[in-house]
Amino acid sequence: MISYLSRLWDRLNLVSRLSFLVVVSIIVMAIGAAYQSAIFVVHRTQDEMIVEYNNQMDMLESMIFSTIYYDMLDRSFDGKHLANVLSNFEYSIDVTQISFRDTANVTTFSKDINVQLEAPQFFSNLCGLEVLKFNRPITVDGTYFGVLTLSMSPNRIINQAWKQYRYLLQVMFMTLVIILLLIWIVLRQALYPLLSLAKAGKSLTQGDLSVRVDIDGSSELRVVLMSFNQMASSIQATLSALQESEEKFRNIFYNSAIAKSITSPDGSIKVNPAFCEMLGYSMDELDHQNWQNLSHPDDYDLTQK
Repeated sequence: MISYLSRLWDRLNLVSRLSFLVVVSIIVMAIGAAYQSAIFVVHRTQDEMIVEYNNQMDMLESMIFSTIYYDMLDRSFDGKHLANVLSNFEYSIDVTQISFRDTANVTTFSKDINVQLEAPQFFSNLCGLEVLKFNRPITVDGTYFGVLTLSMSPNRIINQAWKQYRYLLQVMFMTLVIILLLIWIVLRQALYPLLSLAKAGKSLTQGDLSVRVDIDGSSELRVVLMSFNQMASSIQATLSALQESEEKFRNIFYNSAIAKSITSPDGSIKVNPAFCEMLGYSMDELDHQNWQNLSHPDDYDLTQK
């Protein structure tokens, strides 16, 4: 697996490698942000729910006390009257269920309120919060009348955290796009001289010694490009000197009054006019002939040494 990833990495160009690293970094940041958001939700829920629960319970308990007190003045406790009072109460947006059970454990009042979860399930699971249920016994002047139950949902806070997290993801995505665009612009400017250098190097190997590259880009690239131009100039000067020397040698060889010949490793020969005149042959007859064709069979061994 590691060797496969290594080969895959080697196949990627510089832009792809940098883009891959940026994308991985953004993904890691997004995962970290999701975790931090979940931690934030947990702490915020614990604090807000306790405060909200106490506020709701205090107001409800005060209303129940008043209702029971006035009922007791009439010498009777009316559960329907209490249920009517509880049904008209404006509950917190986090309350999902409210109920009151009397001394006989009979539910006198119950109301369910739906708090919609807008965040995806994975985010809710990451927060790890469930509906919180609180019970408070109701006693008036030492007399027990029942239990008030209040259930509160963390969905509102989770939804708020999810909206913030989505906004953070959008910012990260825009940041990723901007970073990749900047990488492309910078590398395009940086790689253009290198592409020119590669093209010039190919032309140089094909024999075009006059090719040169424009000095552009960063200071490091400028040094490389200047070195290439200096190398190309040096090769051109060296080859020009060799050609001039070869031309001088050719002139001396062909214009010499002394018979001269040059034998190549494969046995073929080159001769000058004086050599042809000495043997009585023309240049076309002797040039590029093999020594064996001009030697007597008894002298083959000598011509091969």
